[in-house]
Amino acid sequence: MLKNKWLQDLQEKTSGMSRKEKIDHIWTYYWYHILGVLVMIALIFLFVQHYAFGNKKPAFTCVFVNQETETQQIDKMAEAFAQELGLPAGQVILSADYMFSYADVHLEGVNESTYEKFFFQWRNKEIDAVVLSESFYHHIKEMGGAFQKWKKR
Repeated sequence: MLKNKWLQDLQEKTSGMSRKEKIDHIWTYYWYHILGVLVMIALIFLFVQHYAFGNKKPAFTCVFVNQETETQQIDKMAEAFAQELGLPAGQVILSADYMFSYADVHLEGVNESTYEKFFFQWRNKEIDAVVLSESFYHHIKEMGGAFQKWKKR
């Protein structure tokens, strides 16, 4: 009922106008309504897309800490590992983007934010395996970190 009243009011106001004048009138007085509807449609679209097709958790994630490895080499290892496990290539994540200083090990030109990223992912159990140096292993043990032993099948 409110919609019909609003449409009748709009038709009365624009009755003697040309098509261009009607469009100008609607845009001048109702642009924020139009913008609001478009924003709502975009938000609904993004919400549905995020929850239906959003980031899927990989089947296996392995990080290399303080290992200088080329991206192409890492990608080849990830593909081979995925093939061995019978998984799609995107489901196996290998990353060597974890270069940071710790304890007595000081590296030049590293991004220390990867240190926090590593421990956040570890705490959230997003990392399945870690390739690390023995000194970093001892550093983590001193901080109270725990590791699970590999179980052979």
